[in-house]
Amino acid sequence: MSRLMSRLTSTRMTNYRRTRSQSAMGTRRRNSPASPAVHAPRRNFVLPVTTLYALVCLALALVSTSTYAELFAHPSRMALIGGAIPQATVRGAEFFRAALLLASVAMPLLMWMLTRVTASIVVAPERAPSPTRNATIALAGAVLVGAILRLSIASQSLWYDEISSFLSFAVYGPFVAFGSYAVPTNHVPQTIATWLAWTFTGSTSEWTIRAPALIAGIAAIPVAFALARTLLDTRAAIIGAWVMALAPIAVIESAEARGYALVILFSMVATLALARTRRELSTRACDASVHYAVFAVACALAAWSHPVALLLPIAAGIIGLTRCRVDAHARALTLASLAAGVLALVLLAPLLSDVLTTSSDYTLSSATQPTVFSREGYEALIGLTLSWSVWWQVPSPLLLLTALLGGFMITLEPRGDTQRARAALAPLALAFVLALALALCCNTWIYARFLLFALPMSVVAVTYALHRLLDRALDPWFISGFISGFMHRQFNGARIALIALMTGSALASIWFYREKQPIRAAVEFVAAQRTMLHASAAAERDDVATIGLPDNVVGFYTQQLGFRATATGFLGSTLAQVITEQHPHFIIVLYPQRLDARVRATLESNSHHIADFAGWADWGHGAVEVWQANAASKNDASDDAR
Repeated sequence: MSRLMSRLTSTRMTNYRRTRSQSAMGTRRRNSPASPAVHAPRRNFVLPVTTLYALVCLALALVSTSTYAELFAHPSRMALIGGAIPQATVRGAEFFRAALLLASVAMPLLMWMLTRVTASIVVAPERAPSPTRNATIALAGAVLVGAILRLSIASQSLWYDEISSFLSFAVYGPFVAFGSYAVPTNHVPQTIATWLAWTFTGSTSEWTIRAPALIAGIAAIPVAFALARTLLDTRAAIIGAWVMALAPIAVIESAEARGYALVILFSMVATLALARTRRELSTRACDASVHYAVFAVACALAAWSHPVALLLPIAAGIIGLTRCRVDAHARALTLASLAAGVLALVLLAPLLSDVLTTSSDYTLSSATQPTVFSREGYEALIGLTLSWSVWWQVPSPLLLLTALLGGFMITLEPRGDTQRARAALAPLALAFVLALALALCCNTWIYARFLLFALPMSVVAVTYALHRLLDRALDPWFISGFISGFMHRQFNGARIALIALMTGSALASIWFYREKQPIRAAVEFVAAQRTMLHASAAAERDDVATIGLPDNVVGFYTQQLGFRATATGFLGSTLAQVITEQHPHFIIVLYPQRLDARVRATLESNSHHIADFAGWADWGHGAVEVWQANAASKNDASDDAR
């Protein structure tokens, strides 16, 4: 009996201790901060995808050089040499096959090394609130407003470079666009996408030709949302999306059928990938090699969209090499940069021969070409405020101050989020400096839009500044407490005023740059004049000539209206001959400021100026003029006709 009682007592004491222990553990769990549920890491698809890519490259490398040369050959260039394939195209095909062989070996090796290096830096998931319904609505609103702004500008006339790219490359199909770079208006992925849009719709409207750029520009808005959320929080993500939606440069370049919208999008994706190597907001741990691989692909696509963006992986590689001995992230960045270089080499290899053949065209040959110290260099710096200069070549003051404030915060503050931002933006900053330095040292011309790969740096800087302004956290950044005190006392009103001023400033810049080169308006004016002549029977001839650059872009619009425009060579070099032989009744002049004295004299002696259409292309040199033949010239034409 005593043994039974002792067993029961022992069992009760054991159960009592177990209950107290479980209760204490539950209390500690309730009182301790919630920890994220760490799931098993995602499966890493970097090596399988890379292996598949290498096999595809190896298979493509087995195709003969002559086959590629026939696909890449430009019909216009072949016609000039009796139907033969240009030697530069053959060399481009050889370079392409060599690049494919290199990629089939180098890419698996680089990705294997990358996965080994990043094995020790798995990015642990961080518990972050999912975007709320309001945040999702705000993002949708930013996308909608950004799309409306871009579509409104995209309805304007195409300008020279857009039409030249379409007429010189897109109409000949994707293979010619992929393998020919006779003139630098060919931004390959944009040209191929334009060909697709034209093929599927059968339309040559402005919206059709600009559709790829519009899609890329709109897609950059949610990428900016994700980037700001990775660096800061959901409130910053909303601000970042609206900054990208309203940024004047982003809007203008998204409404232009050139490769710059794609450059901005891919550089945004590359920056987001770098940011996520330091902070992962998903519910699962992710191998950092995935993010570095995305960075490599995005950099290669940006360089394919415009070759100057190749400086981005070069700058990232330089940064990685300076710290590769002490930092696994730096070693991974170096390998990812090398992978980006290999991928870009495959995409750009067919164009290398054309670039080398025409390399002298990229060096400065006259004082009128843009340099670092010209208006283009100035605008490249002003572009860091997300807008080109406006009235009197002055940057938008509010955008300038906001960008500078955000830049100072990111550079000087030792917080964790600013450290992540510095790591993600450092390659952009170095690439921007390298672009200016190389243009200066290599004595080559440069345009401000060549440096738009650095736009994510400005988006993040403005987002940081606005995030702090709207969060009442600017006390350390004011020398006087007056402004800070006013912000605290009248915070809601000041916040609304700040948002209104920033929006108004951005919209004013967009309005200032609404019309780049109104070729369509000039052609429509001439068409109306021709209709009036036909109605009054005032002239027996109504031929039209055009002065411009090598491609007859005026003819793109005149053909749509049922008449043709005769080209007069580069900037009117054969104007006198065309006037003598055809006696054109109207002459449409592009880039009138660039005409030399001889052409100007011929134009003025045979015709008179009747209309002028202003445009901002080349910073105020985008005007289109319309001239009409003098009475004496018309009489001579009538005599010749009789």
